[in-house]
Parts: sequence; C-alpha cells; structure tokens
Amino acid sequence: MNWFYVQDDGASKAEVDEAQFSLRVAQGLIKRETLVWREGQADWMPSAQARPDLFSALPTAPPAPMSPQPGYYQPAPGMPPPMVMVITPPTDQMALISMISGIVSLVSLLACPGVGFFIGLPAVICGHMSKKKIAQSQGQLSGDGMALTGLITGYLGIAISALIVLVFGAMIGVAAMSSPTISSPP
Repeated sequence: MNWFYVQDDGASKAEVDEAQFSLRVAQGLIKRETLVWREGQADWMPSAQARPDLFSALPTAPPAPMSPQPGYYQPAPGMPPPMVMVITPPTDQMALISMISGIVSLVSLLACPGVGFFIGLPAVICGHMSKKKIAQSQGQLSGDGMALTGLITGYLGIAISALIVLVFGAMIGVAAMSSPTISSPP
C-alpha cells in the first residue's frame, strides 16, 4: 500500500511506497509534522503519529525558544531590532574654548603676528584647566581631545608669535644701528 504526504509547499501531494517513505523520513524530507494518509485511514495525520517506529530513532525537535526575560524588549518576528541610543557625556566648555582660542591664535598670525601670543595664552590656560577637570570627572565629561588640540595650537601660537616678534625686533635693531646718523651743523 502506498503513502501520500503533503509536501513542504502545502499544496501538492506525493505518493510513495513503503521503502521510499522510510527513506524520505531518514533524509528529512518527511518530517514529524508532515501530514500523511494511506488507504484504511479515516483522515490525514502527522507522520510521527502514523508511523512512530520511523521517528523513534531520530532526534526530537529542538526545545522551544525561551521566553524573553522580564525587562528586556524583544521585537516582534519580522521586525527590525530596536535602535540603541548611546548617551555620551557632555563636553567640557573650557575644552571647546581652548580649542577655538588655539586655532584663532594660529590664524591670527597671518593678519597680525603679535596678537597670536595674547590669544594663545587663554588657549593654554583653558586647555590645562579642562584636562584636569575632565580627568577628575571620572567619565562624566568629554572633550579631552579638544583640550589637547587647544594646548598644542595655543603653544604653537605663542611660540611662533614670540619668534616673529623677536625676528622683527632684531631686524629693527639692526636697521637702526646701520642707518647713517645725520649730525647737526655747529
């Protein structure tokens, strides 16, 4: 007697003899829940119920997934996972002031070389204060990179500005010493 079973698509049925039925169970093509029928049966039934001897040696289905733990959000099947919001600590304002002052001190060297010295000083002071404050905050404040940028650019602005002032001062001194003196008539 032949067996009929519903294929995975749910719409088509296949007819196999007893040997093919056993082989398809072993291959996993006919599963425990696959509906089967043969002459003499009143209705379609799961294959594991119709032929329990073929399924007793096969491993059982994996355990059902655990229900989510209370307090943990699980998206509905087919839905994307929820967005994760990362909260970053606020930036220390002194670090921002240090960075901006340091950059302005370097840019000001193009317009007025001596001004870079006076703008670079607040950059260095604010940078050191900010780095100390950020280190003591234990992760509650961010902006360490900004403070470091302010320190570096501030020190560069001070050094280059001082160098330019010294060079111009030396040039003025040399020019004053080499200029001819005009003596007044007696």
